[in-house]
Amino acid sequence: MIEQFRNTIIGLAHNVPTTVHVAMIALAVLAVLLAETSYIINQKRRFAAGVLLALYICIIYCHTVIFRPFDELAQHNFMPFWSYKPILEGNVNLIIDCIVNVLMFVPVGFLLGCTFHNLTIWGAILFGACISVSIEALQFFFHRGFAEVDDVLHNALGCLIGYLLYRAVAWVVGNIASGVIGNFACKIIGKGKSTDSRK
Repeated sequence: MIEQFRNTIIGLAHNVPTTVHVAMIALAVLAVLLAETSYIINQKRRFAAGVLLALYICIIYCHTVIFRPFDELAQHNFMPFWSYKPILEGNVNLIIDCIVNVLMFVPVGFLLGCTFHNLTIWGAILFGACISVSIEALQFFFHRGFAEVDDVLHNALGCLIGYLLYRAVAWVVGNIASGVIGNFACKIIGKGKSTDSRK
């Protein structure tokens, strides 16, 4: 089973274009940097995050639809949760497919949070689900890939995780920034009081 898992991972890596790997890593790094500088360059950061979001979604469409080989039959399974039974039985390929579909949409949720400050949790889930539904529809109508409802569920979950990750990072960074500014202000006030007392 371990050998099968290893071979599946290698095959998955070989089937994804190198440009997609590079783009995903670069976008993830840029997203973190944007989140960490959110309190310094707010408007520019939101614009840059929106551009990154659009580019990343284009990469997802390239990977899931445009670069997929054509199949004569429209492969599909619209039964929700159909993949969970073989997953529980130890189907390594479906386990990996499930994890990849979740992880692929984590940057989407993260960049959504960077771009739209007023976005709610349900908004993030709906956005991820809409993008995923469009992908599955294109796969079905153009015979590229395997269209299924489970992918929509996993993609929406990944988008939610990414959005919650952004909220967590923004909260931590905001508290750190507030602490630094607060400490600096206290030092300034303290110095002012000591100067006045000397006078």
